[in-house]
Amino acid sequence: MSSDLARAFNLRKQMTADIAHELRTPIALILGHAEGVKDGVLQPTRENFEIVREEAERLEHLINDLRTLSLADAGELFVEFQPVDVNVFMSDVHAHYLTLFNQKRITLDLEPAPGILTANLDPGRFAQVLNNILDNALRHTPDGGTVEMKTQLTENRIQLSVADSGEGITPEEAAHIFDRFYRADESRNRDDGGSGLGLAIARSIVEMHKGRIWAESKKGSGLKILIELPRTHS
Repeated sequence: MSSDLARAFNLRKQMTADIAHELRTPIALILGHAEGVKDGVLQPTRENFEIVREEAERLEHLINDLRTLSLADAGELFVEFQPVDVNVFMSDVHAHYLTLFNQKRITLDLEPAPGILTANLDPGRFAQVLNNILDNALRHTPDGGTVEMKTQLTENRIQLSVADSGEGITPEEAAHIFDRFYRADESRNRDDGGSGLGLAIARSIVEMHKGRIWAESKKGSGLKILIELPRTHS
């Protein structure tokens, strides 16, 4: 018990330090530009106000993600389960993202398993999981690349996967990408628009659905994220 308490204390201490680090950059930019305009060092141009707006949006995103995680940790994140055909759900998500991927000239494929695959899901919460995974794939797949969404049935489990043709990460890094604020390398930094919490939120929501999520990758071979869920028989 003593070692568990020490580990929990260290994790909370590290997370507090990480949060402070993540908040520092947008706050510094907002204050710096506001004071610069006030003192006449910067002109009150549309570009300077746009930087302030973007950093305020980043702060809002980070705060919302932190709130989601804190509710999940406390077991207070509201979920409303219902039988969902996973193939139909994935098709809806695919249609939602298709334009974004086309704009970046990335092929977004969907390969559904045959038949009806039913799972008990909260569609809104589970959409957050796929949104975070696909946002990550969109940021780290080069123009002209491919992202493949897939469903399949393994024994009595439904497996969903999203595989990109990006730069990939090492297997050791893949084991940690669901940790809060973890970034595998400098190319996956806060400037890419992510809060560093998206995949941690995905893991929390998947576990609330009695599922599991993991990543497979190696350098130069893209990243594949897999989710397994219990199948519901209607």
